Amino acid sequence: MGVSLSKILLMRIRIPSILTIILVCLFLFINESFRAQTAITIPNVFTPNNDNINDEFSINLNGITVTDYSIKIYNNWGVLMFSSQNANINWDGRTSAGIKVSEGNYYYIVVINGKSYSGVLSLIY
Repeated sequence: MGVSLSKILLMRIRIPSILTIILVCLFLFINESFRAQTAITIPNVFTPNNDNINDEFSINLNGITVTDYSIKIYNNWGVLMFSSQNANINWDGRTSAGIKVSEGNYYYIVVINGKSYSGVLSLIY
């Protein structure tokens, strides 16, 4: 008879178990890699109206060590409104001359440790 029924059942049980372990390990690896890549949180709106709630456009680095940082924020016409190379300086909705910018959409380009992020930011008073 060669292979008994119990050996066949055992083989059927072991194969899914090994596959399950491999899939779980793969899932954990992908999940951890994704979490590491998305640790930075960039808001899409802020309200610099002096109520001490969301008054500055700030990027949450979630504990990432920053070795290289730059941010540039432009208006709809491509005019530079704000720039910094210091991750601890947030945009307060004013130009470098201290003038409040108008309510609306602005475009940011942020480079953190060589990785570039860009998007639209809404400023609401």
